[in-house]
Amino acid sequence: MGGALSETSSGFVGDTITFVGEGFMLGQAVQVRETMTRVPEDGMVHTHEVDFGGGFQLVNEDTCTR
Repeated sequence: MGGALSETSSGFVGDTITFVGEGFMLGQAVQVRETMTRVPEDGMVHTHEVDFGGGFQLVNEDTCTR
């Protein structure tokens, strides 16, 4: 199996940038959304959501700091 995604963004709005797109995961077409939000103390929160047809579901969340 495998997958391929294509996402675009219109840029930062405040401290948040959101990418939306579509692709294929687990052999089916999906909609995807990734959000990155700057947080105090040089950090960032990254979320990855996938819609397999029943609405977006959170599949991953990372918190990064320097």
